[in-house]
Amino acid sequence: MSTRPPLAEFIRSLADARIHVVGLAGTECAAFLNVLGTHGITRSVVVHDLAVDLEAAWKTFATTHVALKREARRSLFERLVADFPEIRLGSDYLDGIEDSDLVFVAQSWDLYEANAPIAELLERDPARACTLMDLYLRHLPCRVVGVTGTNGKTTVASMIAGILDAAGAEVAIGGNHRYHPQLLPELDALPAEAIAVLEISHKHLNRLENGPEIALVTNIAGDHLDQFDSFSEYAAIKARLVEKQHASDTAILLVDDPELRQLAMRAPSRVIPVTADATDPNRGAWITADQIHARDPGGEVHAFDRSLLRVPGTHNALNAALAISAALQLNVSPDAIREGLTGFRGVKHRLEYLRNIGGVRIYDDTAATSPAATHAAVRALQEEGAPSVLIIGGDAKGNDYSALGQLLGRAELPWVALPGDAAAALTAAGGGSPLSEATTLEEAMTHGLEHLNGEGALLVSPAGAGFHTQHAGLRSLVRMWGRTPRA
Repeated sequence: MSTRPPLAEFIRSLADARIHVVGLAGTECAAFLNVLGTHGITRSVVVHDLAVDLEAAWKTFATTHVALKREARRSLFERLVADFPEIRLGSDYLDGIEDSDLVFVAQSWDLYEANAPIAELLERDPARACTLMDLYLRHLPCRVVGVTGTNGKTTVASMIAGILDAAGAEVAIGGNHRYHPQLLPELDALPAEAIAVLEISHKHLNRLENGPEIALVTNIAGDHLDQFDSFSEYAAIKARLVEKQHASDTAILLVDDPELRQLAMRAPSRVIPVTADATDPNRGAWITADQIHARDPGGEVHAFDRSLLRVPGTHNALNAALAISAALQLNVSPDAIREGLTGFRGVKHRLEYLRNIGGVRIYDDTAATSPAATHAAVRALQEEGAPSVLIIGGDAKGNDYSALGQLLGRAELPWVALPGDAAAALTAAGGGSPLSEATTLEEAMTHGLEHLNGEGALLVSPAGAGFHTQHAGLRSLVRMWGRTPRA
């Protein structure tokens, strides 16, 4: 049972504070402003946004709040603008922030050069910072499952939520999960018997001081390395989710990952090792060719057929093993777990099957913005045995493409390059030369479909950042081609 104090208690303590909220358009800051407004704390609040004017702020707000219907987005935006008239934009951005008592920042605030004054301020006075994940892990009134990892965290968090829903539990989803509204405004209304599932990014972990009751880490692979001096620095931040736990907490780790195997040995909490190695004597959950096995808190082993899964690949079987382990720790019955797995159809933009076009299966894996994520998707389709073509593109972010390059080189798998330095990084890593270079997504898909000639799979998995902003429209293109036979 949680003993965390109510969020309202903390909010009331801010009645006389000078509060600066950095980011009107993002979901995290909007959620915090929503809570402040609900409690009548508006007079001493200053809102900052990088947008040049309110119309530009609205355009960003509309694209970030995808979990809300458009009418709800507009209504929330207008209410926040009305409740908090002190909004500093353009040349006034960050004006007066030195006078703040509390600075609320979104997870990615430090990616912007314009926020250097905030970095200087918080270096002198780190206690002045407040973040969404701080509030969740300080004030959620129920048990918390936190999921992080370079790849797979949205899938695992969604699997857990689906299983809990099948078991009849009250589930609250928040954090980095793009397709669920932030739960901060309803935090204190959650019953103690509810279960909160939080998807947690590395940016959420920078200042984390409290770990969740159950922490899952899917893997620690190279990503976002342009933001760090070394891979070790990135890995250390990911490890904080477990290192901030207590002895009574539980960590569920995919120990085939060498970083997580090391973390398992120094974790302060009880560790459940998940592995693809069915001979590992310490295994808590493992997979075989046909089944997923997991131990419950009493040590009994339960088996689940991999045929229950509607998402392909060994990596998704391991994702399911992580989710099953969490569910068993929460005393969910094996039958409810099976029902939840059967009902899970995958997550949008993550190896998501869209449709068949002229005999070719189209997969949307556009959330794969790192080579490790694309590597997993390619392996999943290789396991199905059909020929495939990969479309990549975007920014390499300083990541290591050697494993993906070697995989493509060994398999002689053809790929089409869209703009960005990810293609050059892949070629340099042994992936060979692209089948073709394209400037638009439509052109790249046309090349891929022509090469496949009516069989196999076309995988749009960029392996680089910035793909969505540069090449939107995959789904509408597939819908159009699906309705109209292509010449």
